[in-house]
Amino acid sequence: SNRQIGKEMNAEEIKLRTDTLVSACMKVAKLLPPGHQYAELARMELIRRASDLGVASKSLSTAQVGRFFGERLNKSIDHINGCGFWLEVIMAENWVDAAIIQQLIAESENLAKIYVLTVKNVESKLEGI
Repeated sequence: SNRQIGKEMNAEEIKLRTDTLVSACMKVAKLLPPGHQYAELARMELIRRASDLGVASKSLSTAQVGRFFGERLNKSIDHINGCGFWLEVIMAENWVDAAIIQQLIAESENLAKIYVLTVKNVESKLEGI
């Protein structure tokens, strides 16, 4: 989706979008062809990245403490980028409808940008302390 990236986004909307991406990646993983070695690798990696993102997202909502929060945001960015990478592989291999995968890749890119802006915001607030 093409929702705006900016300060008007609240933490709850970011969490909802993150959870939606996690869920969608898990569903895509189920659609990959069984018994195909490369598809099995993509399935496992997409599940791993999406589940790591889900765990990181959950920890963000419970522990918003200074530098810890920034570190967790950075880990989330890595997991989002990991999901994006494996979604690109899946699209390149044409295992799942490209229109679906393109939307998820776009959302992962948008979420990564939102998280980067959030990290910068947290860091600038910490510098002022």
